[in-house]
Amino acid sequence: MAGTSERALTGFVLEHYGLSYEKLEKMGCKVIYAVYGDMVNLYKDRHVDYVFTCLGLPGAAITEMAISRPSTLMRVSDDVINYCADTFGTVPLDSGISFVPAGTYKGMDQDIQTIAHSTEICASANLPDNVAYTFVKTLMENMDQVYDLSPSFKKYFTKKNAPKTVVPLHPGALKYYKEAGLIN
Repeated sequence: MAGTSERALTGFVLEHYGLSYEKLEKMGCKVIYAVYGDMVNLYKDRHVDYVFTCLGLPGAAITEMAISRPSTLMRVSDDVINYCADTFGTVPLDSGISFVPAGTYKGMDQDIQTIAHSTEICASANLPDNVAYTFVKTLMENMDQVYDLSPSFKKYFTKKNAPKTVVPLHPGALKYYKEAGLIN
């Protein structure tokens, strides 16, 4: 759906290959924009052959699709991962976390390389600097509690990756990251 990470990341991949949603439709492909529940049903009922998702691991939608019919998780090339990282700020290949580990889904006996991206917390530019600073400091200094929220945070939300963002950092967040030595 518009405004989702799936829509954006799929668009990035298509752009790498000189394609777009519009070009696919002009070529005769049918592109369906759907929420997870609809994606799963469309796939299970064989109305679609491919689904692009952006989920923490393991993703319930992928698990359900993989048990509903024979499925393959498709590998993303080094070139695509590097293009997305360099152009759009997704997680770089050299981070070592751009993969879905073997065994995550039914029939998956090897790691599958994919695009990894961070989830960003957005704040109003009008948020006072000291509030943004305190929020980021509290978050970063309590990483164990953050990890308790979801196992995927241990992989993707690290002190090293936290200041890397596609949008400009709030001045309060920037101040904390500099003080903590996480950015210059």
